[in-house]
Amino acid sequence: MPRSVGVWAAGLLAFLAGCGPPAAEPVRIGQVAPLTGPERTAGEHGRQGVQLAVAEAKAEGKTVAGRPLEVLHADSRGDPDAVGAETVRLLTINRVVALLAGPGTGVAGRLLRADESYGAPVVVAGELSDPSAWSAALSLGARPEERGRALARYAARDLKAVRAVVLTEAGNPVAAALATAFVREWPHGGAADLPALAGRAAKARPDLVVFAGVPAAFRAFRGEMASTGLHVPLAYGGEDAGPAAVSGGLEAGPDLYLATVWATEKLTARGQEFARRYEAEFHEAPDLYAAQAYDGACLLLGVLQRAQTLAGTPLRNELARTESFETVTGPLSWKDRRPRRPFFLVGVKGGQARVVQTVEPDGQ
Repeated sequence: MPRSVGVWAAGLLAFLAGCGPPAAEPVRIGQVAPLTGPERTAGEHGRQGVQLAVAEAKAEGKTVAGRPLEVLHADSRGDPDAVGAETVRLLTINRVVALLAGPGTGVAGRLLRADESYGAPVVVAGELSDPSAWSAALSLGARPEERGRALARYAARDLKAVRAVVLTEAGNPVAAALATAFVREWPHGGAADLPALAGRAAKARPDLVVFAGVPAAFRAFRGEMASTGLHVPLAYGGEDAGPAAVSGGLEAGPDLYLATVWATEKLTARGQEFARRYEAEFHEAPDLYAAQAYDGACLLLGVLQRAQTLAGTPLRNELARTESFETVTGPLSWKDRRPRRPFFLVGVKGGQARVVQTVEPDGQ
């Protein structure tokens, strides 16, 4: 009898030891990014950036109203229709309280339209063609029209270009905004808008070609330009993707220029620490996709901590009240939801990228 009592007591102690207070349910954020398909590298780097931000928050003991943070990653698959479906699933089934859009071309607009009837706060890990149109969102990228104007000024003044051909991808609002701003800023009145065909561009005999489209199409076009015999500078005018995404694997070909917020040689002290941690964790150097997703997760966590509520309206209001944020690539502020931040003009020659000019926001 004593033995059976002892066994029962030991079992009770073991049961009680495992019956502490239940773990707090995590606060969930959703990220929609292309984890498969042609843009999977951008999506995977973005996911890794978010994972690093969440791991750092956990290590520092950061919580939201005493609850841990969790990020759910949804795969847009590079399919515009999938973006809306995944956004609704995250909001209705997974009950996320905020969303991170991207990286990935085309994610932001579709996600924001899907979120309109739900009103969850959104941070866009990239840029928007018209950020003031979305009351529940903040974007992290430099405005495309600013990048377009800066490219036009640099090409006319420093590259001494007189005649430019501008090729714009149909249906790409960021590329269209940049291309329009470039043409308006062009001082010589010789900018022509042609279909995106290398042969037709070469026949125009320009001394600068601006290609406003997605990075993959730009890389293919740069290769085609090399075969036309026209050796003039080429400017990338699509969604900001950083130097590696538009020049990777293309050591040969025309010199190219781009306007971007990502330049490893210009990282702030915080940015250098981010790069060190990212490389230690994932065994590769970070790129723009990783950095902006990391910044987006950090920004959303700060909003959640300040609001101390998970209700949609207070969270949206807290996001809207955010006036400034220190990204890993420099200071960022918003006025009427329009981002203002420094960015860089980068030249790539022989596969080597270097910053040729730092551009301060123009305030427009």
